[in-house]
Amino acid sequence: MAGTVFYMPPERAMGGEGTLRSDLYPLGAMLYEIVTGRPPCLGDDSVAFIRHQLG
Repeated sequence: MAGTVFYMPPERAMGGEGTLRSDLYPLGAMLYEIVTGRPPCLGDDSVAFIRHQLG
């Protein structure tokens, strides 16, 4: 897995193929973080973050 987990779309975190939606996900995550001051999902480490994201 390559990339920053805070901006990785769920389908890529599960090993799926990238799509247009998965290209837009990081933009939405960055905008969310700019507005709220925190990432869209929380976790103590990368695995916990991805689990929360997949919810």
